[in-house]
Amino acid sequence: MITGVINVNKTKGYTSQDVVAVIKKTLGVKAGHTGTLDPMATGVLPVCVGKATKIADFFQAGEKEYIAVMRLGIATDTEDITGKITASAEPVTDYGLVEQAALSFTGGYEQIPPMYSAVKIDGRRLYKTAREGRVIDRPARAVVIKNIEILGFDPPDVRLRINCMKGTYIRTLVADMGAALGCGACMAELVRTNTGPFNIKNAVTLDEVKNCAANGETARFLIPADDALDYERLIVKPGFETLLRNGNKLPLGAVDGFETYANGERFFLYDGGGLCGIYRPDGDYLYPVAMFV
Repeated sequence: MITGVINVNKTKGYTSQDVVAVIKKTLGVKAGHTGTLDPMATGVLPVCVGKATKIADFFQAGEKEYIAVMRLGIATDTEDITGKITASAEPVTDYGLVEQAALSFTGGYEQIPPMYSAVKIDGRRLYKTAREGRVIDRPARAVVIKNIEILGFDPPDVRLRINCMKGTYIRTLVADMGAALGCGACMAELVRTNTGPFNIKNAVTLDEVKNCAANGETARFLIPADDALDYERLIVKPGFETLLRNGNKLPLGAVDGFETYANGERFFLYDGGGLCGIYRPDGDYLYPVAMFV
């Protein structure tokens, strides 16, 4: 079975699920993305295939980098340029004021998720409620903005490089910056250039995936699970291979090197034939987190 991670360079117009559907059809295996990217956005969308779908959540906690265009003077219901205009004003043209606004959001702040998002409130996706023309209260969530850099300033458009952590909505950040400036703003463009270990320089398009798969060259785009995650690699001692391959918990003495790990820390575990799974120490045992055999 094909197992690993594909660093997809998503094109505009595709939903994240559209990308997953194409990969499932192309490779004939189960697949899942590691974090939603808006249809109007492009760039890095890692997709786990085969048994690597078990580790999709492991990639979401890392730092992400985006290149975004903030259009000043326009607010929309979707917080991006595709939405209905809800307010307009003269855009701020003072570079210093825009820079000050960007700096004010650096660090942590409480962000209210947009109505057009997959966040669930009372068991229902917000975008479904938004499509009914309704707006409901959403609890704010703490997000971390590590850095905002102004790459280009040509009002009403401001080009930004944004480094942030999991759970940040860039279009909401842009809308919040516009509100802070008093003129409103929406997101006009968005490219995700990096997420965790995946960079746009090494990303492949869906057409490249299709062409390589048709020629039996999946190795050209498929990243093995143990190359995609920066975990230590340990080998089980002789006599414990069967327990390992069956996904059983293991005594601490089954592996050399676990002593350096804190409880809950993860590492790859191999037998003589290759990668078997991801394990973590907890008390007197090593427990499986994800198995690949």
